[in-house]
Amino acid sequence: MATILFPRKGDRLRASSVFFQAVRVAASGIGVMSGMVPSRASASSVAISSGTYRNKNTPGSYGGGSLTSIPAASSGMLRFDLIVFDVSDSTLKRVAGSEASPPVISDFLETTAPQPPELASASQILLGIVRVSSSGIEAITYGHYATDSVANMVIELPSPLPLSTAVQFNAASRILARKTAGSGAGEECTLSEILDFIGSAARGDILYRGASGWARLAKGAAGYLLTQGADDPAWASDPIVAALTTRGDLLYRGASAPARLAKGVAGQVLVQGADDPVWTTRTFKVAYAFGDGSEVLEADQEYGVSLPVACKVISVTIREITRTTGTVTCSLYRHTLADARGSLIDAFTMSSANYFSEGSLNLAYSKDQWATIVISGITAAKKIVCMVEFEAT
Repeated sequence: MATILFPRKGDRLRASSVFFQAVRVAASGIGVMSGMVPSRASASSVAISSGTYRNKNTPGSYGGGSLTSIPAASSGMLRFDLIVFDVSDSTLKRVAGSEASPPVISDFLETTAPQPPELASASQILLGIVRVSSSGIEAITYGHYATDSVANMVIELPSPLPLSTAVQFNAASRILARKTAGSGAGEECTLSEILDFIGSAARGDILYRGASGWARLAKGAAGYLLTQGADDPAWASDPIVAALTTRGDLLYRGASAPARLAKGVAGQVLVQGADDPVWTTRTFKVAYAFGDGSEVLEADQEYGVSLPVACKVISVTIREITRTTGTVTCSLYRHTLADARGSLIDAFTMSSANYFSEGSLNLAYSKDQWATIVISGITAAKKIVCMVEFEAT
């Protein structure tokens, strides 16, 4: 749209406050960028062409419109009405002037009476001034500035400056957005505030790309692991933690997945089975042999062994090898290498039989102590083996 220059040579124009108000509004960055030209549509209506406008740094579009039912002035009177576009509500408005008897009935903006009204607010863009007589809006041209009683008062503004020059920030690492609820001007925002736009953000949340945009994954429960689903990440309980239910449990790889090995009994050891580890009790046996089977055993024979680990006696069996029914007592002692056999710990008697067995014993030995068996109370027995079972502790 070409800028309308007036007054031109031959035009007469009387100063009015509305002219200066329109300039101040335009200077604030509120005005027409293109189009929005007023024109007479009829004796009682004015049309406004489509165009664009700006409200400071925010551009807008106007699709065109009209103001109708504009009343005619009284007989012998004139009235000047303003045609404005209000950016506060994006509407076309008429600001009605006051009627007066002009010195010359054919005058327009050069007359001393009446005077055009003032703008109602600083959000109104002055588009035109309409001369209204008792015949309404007459099809009369005035000088260079008015066609058919409508003066084009549009002050054309350029497009808003790019944000890089129009926006000044108070600190580094800021983004122009709006964090306050509702519409309004842009605000300085930090990256953290921008990310909070995604949802009800909380400490521990994670940001990921969803099916159609960025999404928030709410924080998981304590101890949960971040796993990958078919498409999106998800929190899941730790399978290791889920598998181990009791203090002392162990985790091992089973046939197809991690598996739990329940804790063993005190003193047991972990050994490798054919495939999986197992807890086992470490036991070993010592055979104390006496006699050769040719003659009855002699009393006070003894046999001792040094124990390689701390352990305890858990069972004792006696067998007469020749199957002769007889009697023998096997006495068990505990001592060190350099000491005498010491005090009796326990005694086991096979009485008039060819075998004997006793279990559920708990006779403790330290590492490197000696376990010695002495035989006595012999009747008929010729050859025996006293088998002592130990369990490592």
